[in-house]
Amino acid sequence: NIIVGNNARQGIGGGGGGISIFWNSSVTIVNNLIYGNYSGSGGGIYFEHGLGRVTNNTIYGNRAWSGGGVFKGNGSVTITNSIIWGNTKESPYPGFEDIDFDSPIVMRNSNISHLPPDFEAQNSISLDPLFVDPANGDFHLQPGSPCIDAGCNSAPALPGTDFQGDPRIFDGHGN
Repeated sequence: NIIVGNNARQGIGGGGGGISIFWNSSVTIVNNLIYGNYSGSGGGIYFEHGLGRVTNNTIYGNRAWSGGGVFKGNGSVTITNSIIWGNTKESPYPGFEDIDFDSPIVMRNSNISHLPPDFEAQNSISLDPLFVDPANGDFHLQPGSPCIDAGCNSAPALPGTDFQGDPRIFDGHGN
C-alpha cells in the first residue's frame, strides 16, 4: 500500500494520519510506503493500547504534534526491516521527531533518523537511507545506501515480494 497525504485531527482515540490502531487491536503492518501524512499524534502510524508488528515499511516525511512518524501509547510494538526517516514533531515539549512513545518499542534491523537512547534497537542504524528522490515519491535506495542488505530475512510476516512485485529477499551487494 501507498498511504500518502492524509490528515487526521487529534480526537477520541488519538490520531494517526496514515494508520490508527487502538483499543486492544492486534495488527501486522507489512510492505507499506507511508509518507506526507499529518495528525495530532502519530503522523504516519498511531498505536494506543494494542499489539503491533511493523515489517518492511518506509515511514517518511509525516508530521504530527507528537511522534511525527510513529506515536505509541500503551501496548507493544515491534518494528522490523523498516525505515523511519525525515518525520517532524511540531510540539516544543520533549520527545523525538520520528517516534514518540509512552512504553518501550522494540526495533530490529531498521533505520531511524533519531534513535532514542533508551530504545531496544537490535541491529538498527541511524544513517541517511539515500532515497533516490523522496520529494517526488521515489523511495528506491541509491547504490551505497546503508539500508541495502541490512534487513533480517526471518522477519515476522515477511512477504516474498515488495509492493512493486520485486523479490523481497534480494542480495543487493552481490555477495
